[in-house]
Amino acid sequence: NNGKIDAPIGRDRKDHTKYTISESGKKSFTDYKVEKQFRHCSLVSFFPKTGRTHQIRVHASHVGHPIFGDEKYGGGIAKTKGFLPEITQFYKKSMSEFNRHALHAKSLEVVHPKSKANIIFKAPLPLEYLNLIESIESFYEG
Repeated sequence: NNGKIDAPIGRDRKDHTKYTISESGKKSFTDYKVEKQFRHCSLVSFFPKTGRTHQIRVHASHVGHPIFGDEKYGGGIAKTKGFLPEITQFYKKSMSEFNRHALHAKSLEVVHPKSKANIIFKAPLPLEYLNLIESIESFYEG
C-alpha cells in the first residue's frame, strides 16, 4: 500500500495555530508507505517532498487517516467515536499513556547551505513508540 498525497497547504482561517488544505495554499507533496495495517489504525512511513509546516499531519488528516493521538488534526480521542466500547477504551488508555501524537522523524536529510553536501540525521524509534506498536499488535493479534 503505497501512495501519494498532492494537496496544497495554507494557514487555517479560523485557527491560526493550524494549517489546512487550501486551493490558495502552497504546493505540498507527500509520499507514503503502509508498513502494517490493523483494523482501526496503521503503521505508516511518510516521505514529504516539500517542507510545509505540519505537512504530514495535515496530509494524513486530509486523506482520512490522522496521526494517532493528534488532537489538533483529528487523531485524538474524538476519532474513537463509534468504535466498540472495548476498542474505545483501549485507544483512550493508549493515548493517555503515550500523551502526544505518534509522529517520529526516523531520518532527516538537508543540503548544507555552503558546501551543498547532503547531511543525513538518523534517529531510531524511541522505546515508547516501540511499546505503543507492541501494545497495538498485541491488542489486534492477541
